[in-house]
Amino acid sequence: MDDLRIGPASIALGDEGRLLKQRARRTRWLVCAIAPILAVSAPLIMTRWVLALLEMLGVLCLIACIVGRTWSAVYIGERKGRELVQVGPYSVMRNPLYLSSFVGTVGAALLSGMITLLVLAVIAFAAYYRATIAREEEYLRERHGPAYDAYARIVPRWWPNLSTWRDVPRVGTSPSLVLKHLRESSFFFFSFFFFEGVRLLHDAGIVPVLIRLP
Repeated sequence: MDDLRIGPASIALGDEGRLLKQRARRTRWLVCAIAPILAVSAPLIMTRWVLALLEMLGVLCLIACIVGRTWSAVYIGERKGRELVQVGPYSVMRNPLYLSSFVGTVGAALLSGMITLLVLAVIAFAAYYRATIAREEEYLRERHGPAYDAYARIVPRWWPNLSTWRDVPRVGTSPSLVLKHLRESSFFFFSFFFFEGVRLLHDAGIVPVLIRLP
């Protein structure tokens, strides 16, 4: 593993940190922008058992998201950008954090009961993170050279390859960073309370339903 050095790599690492903060800020603003629209939206026509099934799947996705992001954070810790982490979840896929976020996004959309929202969320996530991952891979390739190319040839970008699993007895990490990822991941679970609250307000007639989507 490489050490952190002062120079282009460390500058790129600082840029990466700023990009992460900007991405989180943009995501929060987007959620705040669409929340009023979702508050007056409801599924078109759907039986209660279908809604219950979608809600159950959505909650399972949210739990998987929180567990996946926290687990990945334990391994990558403060190594992101400095070292090429190839153990734990990073031994079976190259982007476990992003995959966990994708699962959380799917879960939040399922809780709405609107398949239209699910499709739009998947498309938006794919479009946004395609460029993000391409930029990160370019940086890692410049940072680690042939080591990253060898890693990318064996470990898939998204779909886990369990045959490449390998682990280490001990992982040094920052507890504060793990808690930070856990806190950020818990943000996905607010979608459960949001959509449950919206349904209660609709049933009580306090908030009108202006949009119905399949």
